[in-house]
Amino acid sequence: MEKDEQTILKNADIVIDLSSWFTDNSFQDYVIHFRKVIRGQLLMAIEYQSKFGYSKRTVEPYILLFKYSSWYLYAFCLERNQFRLFKLNRILSYHILTEQFIAKEHEISDSSLFFENNYFKENDTLFDVGLQYEKEDEAFLMDKIGVQKFQFHSNSATITFKTSDVSWAIDFVIHLKDKVKVLEPPFLVDEIKNTIKKISNFYES
Repeated sequence: MEKDEQTILKNADIVIDLSSWFTDNSFQDYVIHFRKVIRGQLLMAIEYQSKFGYSKRTVEPYILLFKYSSWYLYAFCLERNQFRLFKLNRILSYHILTEQFIAKEHEISDSSLFFENNYFKENDTLFDVGLQYEKEDEAFLMDKIGVQKFQFHSNSATITFKTSDVSWAIDFVIHLKDKVKVLEPPFLVDEIKNTIKKISNFYES
């Protein structure tokens, strides 16, 4: 362990490792540079690829946000004249401008930007998801899901939780590959089957 790493672990109460599986770890540079820009209140020009298409934006960066396993930049978009969340994985490139900006009052009144797509909101229509798994995969699944969702019985091994988002549930189950089998609800079983079929057809010649 390097001396700098020892110092970090000794003095910090939380450590986030931004290492990537990709050899080009530009993502870590994004976070490091964006923090400096936020502190210096410097304007940024970004190229952004949203689900609606490509665009160029000039933004005032305010906060780096981590939610649902992804990093976002909370910034005021000069083109849209409003605060927006920009997913770091969708920022194609950025250029730090020399011009400083005067920070706007932002009490984060639009909390939906931060807490939208909350898959466990009490005011949404929730449904129960039941997953079956083999005991040999238990350690793997505990790391992925957390032990709190497990139901331990003498004759079965299941995971249960509530959600309100079908798309998220499909992605979540597919992410677990062959380690789980959906028991309920029936409509989720059908959706998983259809998704697996589409994946299989994609690889057929």
